[in-house]
Amino acid sequence: MKNSKKALLLLILLLLFFTVSCQNITPHGASGDYHAGSYAGENAAHEDVLHNHGQFYKISDTTAIRKNIGKYLKEKEGPVSDAYIKGFKWGYKRGFRDSVDTYNGGG
Repeated sequence: MKNSKKALLLLILLLLFFTVSCQNITPHGASGDYHAGSYAGENAAHEDVLHNHGQFYKISDTTAIRKNIGKYLKEKEGPVSDAYIKGFKWGYKRGFRDSVDTYNGGG
């Protein structure tokens, strides 16, 4: 009987630890602005790669990534939060990598 209580207690503690660990997977301080920027960045990257699919980008083409991120952020009307900018940059990089991998066979 004592072993089953210890096992149950251990199981509960492990589940609690796992639950807390999974909550820390998302970026710290992620807000609605961050997620909106990330989503916009992924979409912009997808459109860029799709539009220029004849030009074979490389996944590591940081010059093109930086240029395109700067272009989109300059075109943005009105002030945007730092969280949006960080989210946009991260989303664009992730979207660019995934799209290049899809359209150009890995680049």
